[in-house]
Amino acid sequence: MTVTLRTQPDRPTTHHTPRSSRLLARNEVMERCGIRAASTLHDWIRAGRFPAPIHLAGGRTARWLEADLESWLADQLAAAGRDIEEVSSR
Repeated sequence: MTVTLRTQPDRPTTHHTPRSSRLLARNEVMERCGIRAASTLHDWIRAGRFPAPIHLAGGRTARWLEADLESWLADQLAAAGRDIEEVSSR
């Protein structure tokens, strides 16, 4: 993700956000985790089985930190006796 900040009208400053601090929308989270129904995602969050989103814009916009999602996925793989290298080599 690249954010352009304007410090002067004619000279933008570009700031690259580290990958682990990217904010992910619900559809991207669901795609990465293989979740097909939004209701499943919300049930898991309510049950404490999935990281809760960060609410932006007065609570109307939900986003997940990529680092939280990656940590959750690593925990799920570890619980299943697998690791990232094993899964990504398929």
